[in-house]
Amino acid sequence: MTRVLIVLTGTKEWRLKDGSKHFGGVWSPEFVYPHDRFTKAGYEVVVATLGGLPAPIDPASLNLGLQENDQAAVDFQRDYLSRPEIDAVLARPSRLEELRSEDFDVIFVPGGFGVFEDLGDNAVVGRMVAKVWGQEGKIVGTLCSGVSALLGARTDDGAWPFAGKRICGFPTTEMVDFGVAQGAPWLPEARLIKAGARYVQGQKHTDVVVVDGNLITGQNGASSKRTAEAVVDQVDKMTKRTTPVMAALSD
Repeated sequence: MTRVLIVLTGTKEWRLKDGSKHFGGVWSPEFVYPHDRFTKAGYEVVVATLGGLPAPIDPASLNLGLQENDQAAVDFQRDYLSRPEIDAVLARPSRLEELRSEDFDVIFVPGGFGVFEDLGDNAVVGRMVAKVWGQEGKIVGTLCSGVSALLGARTDDGAWPFAGKRICGFPTTEMVDFGVAQGAPWLPEARLIKAGARYVQGQKHTDVVVVDGNLITGQNGASSKRTAEAVVDQVDKMTKRTTPVMAALSD
């Protein structure tokens, strides 16, 4: 069975460079839709945070105006988050530090402003991402600000493993529209480009997904469903590649 590790932010606040605080938390569609899709695909899904802290959902992410005025989408997410099993997962996630990379086929990092506070360019998260990425056939996926979790990854020789890769994520233009670009201590787009990524930006606030081999990145919350679908498609491709090999070995 395919095992997926979803790494979420565990902080309610994001400290801006002037010392003020912005609400943190997880951006609802970036967790709900991937978790739902992976579960329906029959995957075993483990949700983790640094230290096993509860993963708060940013209430703003359920604002109708930020969900393309789609009441059905908001209602689905509210219902999903209210399910006892999901509430339990978010209230008591696994401790990321206690998990082993070899136990997972996919590591997936959704966004939310809280990511900038704890997961972005974090060495612990980076080690897990790098270890998963370094194993043949494993998949790394991110959404929106979750892409900043890639920044802390390093190979054994200290290099950034995603240099030269096509990557998208929360662009500066969208951060400007959210009113947080000026106050942000750092901008993921600039940091990714500086690190050596081939940064891709589609039209802002639209569904944009970039697939570069086993690295799958979505630009924003609007990209949640298709990013999750791209991960499932890639898992299917990997399964089809390995099945004939395993069959040959058993003959």
